[in-house]
Amino acid sequence: FILILLMAIGLTGFLIEGFRILAKPQVWANWEPVGAFIALWPAGNPTLFHSLFWWIHICLSLFFIAYLPFSKLFHIITGIVNVVLEMSPPDILTLEEREKSAKDFSLKHFIAFDACTRCNRCENKCPSNQSGEALSPREINQKMRDYFRNQFSFISIIKKLLKKTVPEIPIKKAIQGEEPWMCTTCRACIEECPLIINNPDIIRQIRMLKIEEGTQVPVMIGETLESIFKHGNPFQGQKSKRTEWAQGLEVKSLSDKETSEFLYFVGCAPSYDERLQAIAQNTVKIFNKFKMDFSVLGNKESCCGDMAKRLGEDGLLEELIMKNYETFERFKVNRIITACPHGLKMLRDEYPLYKKRLGIENNIKLDVQHYTQLLATHIKEGTIKFRKAFNRRVTYHDPCYLGRHCDIYNPPRDIIKAIPEIEFFEMERNRSNSFCCGGGGGRFMMEEFEAREKISELRVKEAAKIDAQILITACPFCLSMLEDALKTAGYEDKIEVKDISELMVELI
Repeated sequence: FILILLMAIGLTGFLIEGFRILAKPQVWANWEPVGAFIALWPAGNPTLFHSLFWWIHICLSLFFIAYLPFSKLFHIITGIVNVVLEMSPPDILTLEEREKSAKDFSLKHFIAFDACTRCNRCENKCPSNQSGEALSPREINQKMRDYFRNQFSFISIIKKLLKKTVPEIPIKKAIQGEEPWMCTTCRACIEECPLIINNPDIIRQIRMLKIEEGTQVPVMIGETLESIFKHGNPFQGQKSKRTEWAQGLEVKSLSDKETSEFLYFVGCAPSYDERLQAIAQNTVKIFNKFKMDFSVLGNKESCCGDMAKRLGEDGLLEELIMKNYETFERFKVNRIITACPHGLKMLRDEYPLYKKRLGIENNIKLDVQHYTQLLATHIKEGTIKFRKAFNRRVTYHDPCYLGRHCDIYNPPRDIIKAIPEIEFFEMERNRSNSFCCGGGGGRFMMEEFEAREKISELRVKEAAKIDAQILITACPFCLSMLEDALKTAGYEDKIEVKDISELMVELI
């Protein structure tokens, strides 16, 4: 219908031109070749036909403009608007603001639904979809678009104007299914989308609605959020045990009387997971070796809120942010180092936005760095030097939150390349095109979904393809996910997974 309408508008435009040339010939008629060709075939009264086709052309054009918002071509407008909105600073609504608005989705989401051209690029890049899971970002967009179009369709508007009843479908029917929980929030879909549609944000909104409805929420998600609320971490660990990883190490805890240049924000995973505690321990050993002035919060540290944010529990998220800001203000914290890219994303990018929206009044301006940024700078300046060579074939896995979310690609590579005699090779998918480990978006705390193979297994196969002996990463979740994948994919005896901090401790 759209194509026929556009063709009719074009043809009537040429007919107007032809009959105008017939009715009133002009010297420049030859510069209008189609109209001049039509004028060669005179029929009837050219003035009458010119007027007739002018009205047909105008009515068709005005009808097309009026029909555009209800047609597939509406993306030519919403696509431009969506790109502008996504390139603008993000706007965050607090839980209270959203409750007052009583809207399930924002105007920005509605624009994104209509901007989607169904090109399928997001699906082709989605790690969940590539592993054979049921998630398709495109299908979620289309499903939500169809739902809201049914609610606000042309016929529905006419019925409402005529004060006739319009049956409403409950939102929980539109958001049913476990697909939204499959998203790893890796941002691969956003990188690939020509219109920069923020699918993870749409999926987070659906997760939020599911939690509010209290239905279709995986048991482990409920347990994880409850643990964060009760214990300040998603691992069911007691608050008093948060510093057990530091036993036998020289670690200074912040107090009311003593401050340090840096706060080392350890994070939940390196504090409680037995395997991942090595990251916290090795990072501290490196800091101590080069006499860096740093402290930790100890048992006063609480979850940064990453999982609460990605899973859609905004009430819990806001509580954690306010609590952490109080702690930072109490101990005069400004400069933070973290080993977890998820914590980096929250503290560096999300906290300042929420601080403004929540009306938190203090003078704290957080300067947050990933530990690889700090160490890469020291290596460049010559204050850190490797004492041993490492003659092994290695590759580096870009964590999604360190790379695509925080745009940090070079510092980890600078550290690896500075190691004497190391053989460094890139995997086929690297940097902004990197493939996810499968642990983001709360997936680390969920059971596996039905799939052909695990997301993490697909990644270790890429490392095996280039004959890597060591697979290096810089994220606790990636380390854990990729180590498990080596066992299930059968590469346990061929490849070893290491965090950069582990490698550095061995060689300095």
